[in-house]
Amino acid sequence: MWIPIDTRLADHPKVHQIAQACRMPHDLVVGILARLWGLCADLETEKLPGDLNSLSQCYRLPNGFLEELVAVGWAKVGDGYVQMPTRNGHASSMRRAHAQHAAHMRWNAQQNGHAGAYAREIETEKQKKRQRGRASPPPALEEAAGGEPTFTAAAAMRAALALGKPAETPPADPVQQARALMEAKA
Repeated sequence: MWIPIDTRLADHPKVHQIAQACRMPHDLVVGILARLWGLCADLETEKLPGDLNSLSQCYRLPNGFLEELVAVGWAKVGDGYVQMPTRNGHASSMRRAHAQHAAHMRWNAQQNGHAGAYAREIETEKQKKRQRGRASPPPALEEAAGGEPTFTAAAAMRAALALGKPAETPPADPVQQARALMEAKA
């Protein structure tokens, strides 16, 4: 299962605080956090049953790790559970509900013989999303002070990609070229 994690998590002040309190490298803190948050995502819960000590032993966590999670606000202790509220709990449930709805619609379309129409509708929606995210076309080439064209980055990329394309006219036959070279030497 995929879970969203901030790419700069190792630089977060709370990670610094946990690493310093537990006397462990920042990367290890990030790895343990990813493992715990992934576990919660897999179990589709934010609450792990048990107390701090039993959960630390069960999941082989370093001494004081869960206590520091509580201290920085990334975990809460309840009566018989430890809760790790995630910022994406609502978004995750919304994605799950959307996926279930889409699966239900596909099933209904297939059962009613409208699978092709449904697939076209989905493809149309995807194209609309792509169009909204697409950048505007690159500006035309401008002329520099000396009258020579200046290339934009996009134009340079297109030119570089065109280098690998085959020529418009088919190349000469290599066998004929080799014969011509041999005859020229003789």
